[in-house]
Amino acid sequence: MNAIFKRIIKTISGSHNPCNYDGMPSIADNKLWFYNFSQQQWQVLTINTASMDHRGLLTLDGNALVIIGGIQNQQQVSANINIIATSILRP
Repeated sequence: MNAIFKRIIKTISGSHNPCNYDGMPSIADNKLWFYNFSQQQWQVLTINTASMDHRGLLTLDGNALVIIGGIQNQQQVSANINIIATSILRP
């Protein structure tokens, strides 16, 4: 496993409000959040596609993060696949 994955906590997308918490549907976010241990801070990367309700985040040979599917705005199921190079996550 690439050392970058041993030093970073990652979470993807989501929403600013829980689904139907206030009677309104959630709006998907287009952020990849990661905690950089060497800098001891959260960092945010904007990605191409807003989505939420992911069940996992894959690594591809330690060189990329792969985001598969999820839910987009209007509660539409997504078939999108986003591949993000890990070089942009380096401290």
